[in-house]
Amino acid sequence: MCWGYSQSKWVAERLVAAAGERGLPVTIHRAPFITGHAQTGAWNTDDFICHLVRGIVALGAMPDLSSSMDIVPVDYVARAIIRLAQRPEAAGRRFHLCARAEVPWSALAEWLVANGYPVRSEPYGAWLARLPGLRGSNHPLAPFLPLFLEKSGADRPTVPEVFLQSVHARIDGTATARMLAALHVATPAIDGTLWANYLAALAAARMLPKPDSATVQ
Repeated sequence: MCWGYSQSKWVAERLVAAAGERGLPVTIHRAPFITGHAQTGAWNTDDFICHLVRGIVALGAMPDLSSSMDIVPVDYVARAIIRLAQRPEAAGRRFHLCARAEVPWSALAEWLVANGYPVRSEPYGAWLARLPGLRGSNHPLAPFLPLFLEKSGADRPTVPEVFLQSVHARIDGTATARMLAALHVATPAIDGTLWANYLAALAAARMLPKPDSATVQ
């Protein structure tokens, strides 16, 4: 399993906390995976999740997993940090900028199909077996193949953390959401409408093919 991302964040946060213990004013904002702008759909197309979605569409298949993902739009994260930074009482605190609820991977498949991108779910092992053939190509998943195909100590393929959210401890963002609500920053819903914006923006930027109008629901 690829835990390096979480480990590096833990180390970074400990360094920030140590600076706070030495008198430096610090505030910690914990965000999950950050996606595109909720209204415009604009997205950092080099982002892993963006590449993953594009790769799933290109393959026409996605792994059938029971896990879920905690994602939030970039404009929500930016707005929340700016508003909190303007409040003196926020200094020295930790804020969890998580979504209202994690999104099951099965929902992503439904949203892709609803927007004209027919994908089928298949066992992770079968989906993984497709990836070696992408080496050296310009496929969206090609830059991330080591993340999937490197062997662990048990000689098993690694599973990226984005597929493992459901085994992580769920962070309680209730207190943060309550404070942000008082500052008129609403925690966004991660739903089909949001993903329709994302997919339309990616298609307009030619990062995705035009959707199949025959399958749009």
